[in-house]
Amino acid sequence: MSDFRIRQAHSPVKALQRAVEASTIAASLYLSQWAAGQYASQNSVGAIAVAVVFYLIISELSNITSQGAARSANIELGRVLTNWTLTVLCLSLVAFFTRQGDYFARSSILGWMFLTGACLGLVTMLFRIAAEMLFSTGWTRRRCAIAGLNQLGAQLLHNTRSNPEAGLEVVGFYDDRAQTRRELSPEAAELFKGKLDEMIALAKSGQLDTIFVTLPLRAEPRIRWLLDQLADTTCSVYIVPDFFVFELLHSRWNSIGGLPAVSVFESPLYGVDGVVRKKKREREEKTKEEKKKKR
Repeated sequence: MSDFRIRQAHSPVKALQRAVEASTIAASLYLSQWAAGQYASQNSVGAIAVAVVFYLIISELSNITSQGAARSANIELGRVLTNWTLTVLCLSLVAFFTRQGDYFARSSILGWMFLTGACLGLVTMLFRIAAEMLFSTGWTRRRCAIAGLNQLGAQLLHNTRSNPEAGLEVVGFYDDRAQTRRELSPEAAELFKGKLDEMIALAKSGQLDTIFVTLPLRAEPRIRWLLDQLADTTCSVYIVPDFFVFELLHSRWNSIGGLPAVSVFESPLYGVDGVVRKKKREREEKTKEEKKKKR
């Protein structure tokens, strides 16, 4: 069996934003030291390197846990400030154990913390505004179609409209099923264009950039046929799993050698709470055994 591994998509814009954020952290420290009458040194470079590493790791973890969620400007700004606050806490622990904090004036450290937080928030808003402006002018706009007019497709439409920085413009829904089988929403009903054959024709003529397949999991033959038809086009084709058919209130993502998996049911003995329950159950069983011996 061949090694099957799904790679995570990386956005050039997001990479550029991370680079600007790292530069902001460095520039803020140098500016704070200059204002406090200090000069940059090797300790400054070390502090910047540690801060950037912590911030990038925390930001990536924060982005992973919030993937797929429609984020408003306030939520995104709050997440950036939270990430920097956690970075400052990590830096404080490193400085405490390595005793490197004595090399910096307190005024420069405090100035660095507050100045960096303000600048990171400003960078986040500027990138968001720039993304929306580029999308409105059509520079980063990608025309996409959704194959499957159902609840999942309607949710995907809502997410694309709530995240304009993604640069996705849904031009229409396409589905072969009868009208009675379509789970219409007001937004999705207005964008229904026709059958899958019509979408395939548009894709082959170069009028579509991206196609999202939101057909149910039980429609595997139809999905395979659709993928075969789209294989020779220039469109990017994505399959959106239909997890709405399951009860995923307590679900969590996992990765096994690059293969993503989502838990439908999770053991009650999982995690910290599981350890507590397991210990409690062991004590109860031990108590029962002692009572039996006494009898």
